[in-house]
Amino acid sequence: MTQHDAHASLDDIRRMQNRTREEYSRHGFARPYVLVSAVLLFVMFASADLPRPWNAVVGMVVLVLAVALLVVHQLRAAVRRRPTGLELLFYVGAAAVLLTIFSAFQIGAFALGLPAPNVIAAAALALTSVAAARPGRRVFEAIMRREGDRG
Repeated sequence: MTQHDAHASLDDIRRMQNRTREEYSRHGFARPYVLVSAVLLFVMFASADLPRPWNAVVGMVVLVLAVALLVVHQLRAAVRRRPTGLELLFYVGAAAVLLTIFSAFQIGAFALGLPAPNVIAAAALALTSVAAARPGRRVFEAIMRREGDRG
């Protein structure tokens, strides 16, 4: 193997890694998964306004549906890879931001004396999550590129 062949092979490897990262990101932020996730967020958080036994029932149903969504999401993925530490930190940070946004909308709805404040806050959270998906994908891709350049 010549030096040129070795460089060509390394270039092919890098190109395939970039393709893998792009596919992983595309699948992870696909519109159907984003929309279904937003609906599940809405139903989960809005169910807090339901009477006592029904809010727990709805919560359990949403939890089962969320697990089913994750299983389907993983099974349909063309690319499988382990997330890096920074990617896991991104997921935790995104969850914390979503909870903070919900809390802010909920406090605002309570302060205004609106009926069913959890439903209003859940609707605002679902819409925000859909709107934030595209910028979130860009941030996620930048994290993957950074990790890929390191490794």
